Amino acid sequence: AKLLSNIGYAKKTQGDLEGAMEAYQEARVIREQTGTLETSEGATLLGNIAEISKTAEESLQLFMESCQIREKTGTLETQMGSVALSNVARLLLASGDVDQAVDTYVRVKDIRQKTGTLETKGGYIVLAKLGDALVKQGKLDEALRDFRASRRIREELHDWETDAGARLCESIGEAELKRGSPQAAVAAWEEALRIYNSPASAKGRKKADAAKAEEALARLPEQITQAHADCAVDTLEATAP
Repeated sequence: AKLLSNIGYAKKTQGDLEGAMEAYQEARVIREQTGTLETSEGATLLGNIAEISKTAEESLQLFMESCQIREKTGTLETQMGSVALSNVARLLLASGDVDQAVDTYVRVKDIRQKTGTLETKGGYIVLAKLGDALVKQGKLDEALRDFRASRRIREELHDWETDAGARLCESIGEAELKRGSPQAAVAAWEEALRIYNSPASAKGRKKADAAKAEEALARLPEQITQAHADCAVDTLEATAP
């Protein structure tokens, strides 16, 4: 089973997803027959299958099964366990189950705090995703808390001047606007615009992200103009007799 899992991983890295799935499924059958599926290695195997499954529903089911096995084997509160749970949360959010997604992301955050892995790249990604889910719940203050924590870790790891950092600024701006703070939204969006235009961000930009960056550069000025108008309205209302 271990050899087949290694073959599956090698095929996946080569882009042969069909071959990878075939090897992984053979490994799963062997583990089921030998009673070794409900182990840490079995949980990892299910996660590998989930990553290349053709449907989101199947991926979610497999990641959840992987997490259940890790819970039974006492390996959920580990880095591998937090990754599996993060995938569960991501797929729950995509399916529209916001409440369950938030609960799952909160658990991932707790595990990373316990294992000392929150102040890492994986940690700041989880915090940003949790913030996005909290915005959907309408819990804007909590969302901004996690967005700002994500930003702080990015800055400490010298990973702020990137397109991902700019997107986080956009998320902060959207949360501030929904909270009724257009001035704070403007500040966040102006920083996003600056980062998108910065040489550091442009240098590290992947081809796949170029279209997203161009769309943001076209959209943000209009958003900023509208938010400035909202600020002006707020000022007039505040000074009206």
